Formats: sequence, C-alpha cells, structure tokens
Amino acid sequence: MAIMCAALLFTSSMYDDINFYYSKRNSLYIENGFTANYAISNNNYTEGEPQYVPDLSSNYIIDDYGLFKIIKVNSFTKNDTVSAAYFAGVSQNKNLCLYLSDLDNGLTYSGNVKILGDKKLPSMEIQPKYIGNIQNNLESKGTITKSGRNLPMLTNGFEKIFAADYRLQVETSDNSEPVEAGQQFNNSFLSPVKYFTLKNSVLENTSYTGNLILYANDSIVIKKSAILEDVILIAPSIHFEAGFCGSVQAYATQKINVGENAILKYPSVLAVKSDNLGDNMITIQEGAIVKGAVVLFNAMPNVIENTITLNKGSIVYGEVYCQGRLFSRGAVYGAVFTQKFFYSENASRYENHIADTEINIFKRPAYFVPISIFQEKKHDYALVKKVW
Repeated sequence: MAIMCAALLFTSSMYDDINFYYSKRNSLYIENGFTANYAISNNNYTEGEPQYVPDLSSNYIIDDYGLFKIIKVNSFTKNDTVSAAYFAGVSQNKNLCLYLSDLDNGLTYSGNVKILGDKKLPSMEIQPKYIGNIQNNLESKGTITKSGRNLPMLTNGFEKIFAADYRLQVETSDNSEPVEAGQQFNNSFLSPVKYFTLKNSVLENTSYTGNLILYANDSIVIKKSAILEDVILIAPSIHFEAGFCGSVQAYATQKINVGENAILKYPSVLAVKSDNLGDNMITIQEGAIVKGAVVLFNAMPNVIENTITLNKGSIVYGEVYCQGRLFSRGAVYGAVFTQKFFYSENASRYENHIADTEINIFKRPAYFVPISIFQEKKHDYALVKKVW
C-alpha cells in the first residue's frame, strides 16, 4: 500500500511538473507572437524590446529578405527559450483594382470583362470594341478617376536586389556552395542566409527550403519534382515546369515563365528588371496560379516593348505591375498597374484593349497581406507568415 501511495504521489508531482512546463512554454509562444506584432507597430524597423512582461523577456531584430521584412524574435525565461521568424508585408485596405497610364488611347473592351474596384484610367469611360461576332458584356464597379503618365514608383528594394554588387556577393560569399542534383538543403531564418551558385541549372528531385539564395549565371529551370519553399532565385532566365508547386521570390533580367497548372504559393514574387531594349517578358501559362506579386520594370523609362502575358485560365492573386504591355486572358484577384494593355486576334493587334478577362480587388483573399512593391513614405506592416 505504501508503495502504491508513493507511486501516486510521484505521478501527481510529475504531472504537475509537466503541466507547469507546457504552461510556461505556451506563455513563451504567446510572448513571441506578441513581440512580433509589437515590432511591426513600432516605428523603429531595426531592433528593439517590448514592454516588460513578468518572468518573460523578448528581443527582436528586423532584416530584409528580398522584398520582405523578416522579424527574428527571441523570447526567454530563466531556463527556456523560444525563437521564431516572421515575414512582414504591407497592410492595405485600398480598393484600387486598375491603374492604366495616360499615354495615348483610352481603354476599350470586348467579350466578357469584369473590372471590379476603383480605377485610374486615361479617360472616364471604358468603350466597347466589336471584334468578330462576339457579344460584349462589361461588369464594372467602383469609381473612375484620371490617371497620370507615370505608374506609381516602385520600392528601391528592387534596385537593391538587382544591384551588381549583390549578385557578386552571391558568387564570392564564403558560404557559397555548388549545388549538385539530388541534394537537399534547409536553412533556418534564425541563421545567416546561405548562398548557392548553381552548377546545374536544372533543379529536379531536390529540396531547398528556408533562408537560401540560389544564383545562376545563365538560367534556372525548376522541374515539378523540385521542392522550393521561401527561397530566393536570381538568374537572367527562370522557368517553372508545368505542375510545379512551391513558394519563391524569383528575380530575372530577361524572362520568367510559369508552366501550365503550376502553383506559386503565397507569398511569392516574380520580378523581371529589363536592362536592354529587347523583348523581356513574364509569361503565366494556362491554368497557372501565382499568389503574391508579378512585376516587370525597366532600367530605362518609357520602354514599352516588354510584356507580361496572362494566358487563359491563369490567376494572379495580388498585384501585377507592368512597365510595358500587359496581355491578359486570365484573371487578377487584386490590382493591375500597367503602362498599356494589348490584345491580338487573327493577326490583328489592338492597343489598350482587353477581352475576356477579370480584374477584381474584392476576390483578393481576406488573409492576404500585400507584398511591399511600392515606394511610400510610411508603411503599415502586417505579419504574412511564420517561418523558422
């Protein structure tokens, strides 16, 4: 009987200890999340400490990772520590769905078109154009105001990413490593970024997750067997094979192609900076989905030969920004900023014309925090996702 009583007392004491441990651990996780929210509400986007919480302490630092702010938080007690990292984006409640630069012609449409949200256009009306025997139907909601000649300015974060010394850093970094086929790498966002120079430009049957930058001198081809989560890709040309699924920030100087039915999960970025007068482009193939931002811009102003193409059945959740021409037979559930639209049918080409497309700010998911692509005096940040 004495042994049984002692066992019960021991079990009860052990249960109390475990319960206390997990209660304290849960308090650390709550404190960690609180500190991340404190960081984005604080005006100092570098480092800091929140107000004192009894028996708990936290500190944080904020770094740049591509277009994201990354908040690294340590929460600790005397005997335990919880560390986590968070992506932060821009908190916006704007209803603007379309900005078309006032360069020449007003906007025309044919077929079934939906433009739902506020609009800034060259003219106050969207005129029908009859092409073939197709019936026209326009569903429009929101105000129309006059646009200017220039698109809103992009954040200088793009220039930092595409700067020559940044790419040189990727090539010459002490922790730069060649990547062989079939390798797997994971790097926590609580650790310093790791740089990889690709020897083989085809990524297949490989896994790269976390705080990694993959660089190639020529091109990168991502097969659907590759696993990429939250990594940064830098190359002149980047191609995602049909059926690929992952989340990336992809930065190119010539072109990006997203294959049929590929899915770039939230939050992803596709960006091309054109340094020449050639045909630079971003193409989203039929059935592909991109959740984040699609951006094409030029080193030289007013170069409109560059093109973003959204093929039939493709969907972009977020922002599409085009210093050039946008051809869309897909849908944008968010906002479009473009210098021009173009449309072609039976060898005929039409400028500032859209057909059988949808631009709808109200279909952007409620959880969606826009990626910081614009230059603004003050950003109100919000947490995008928790990473490790």
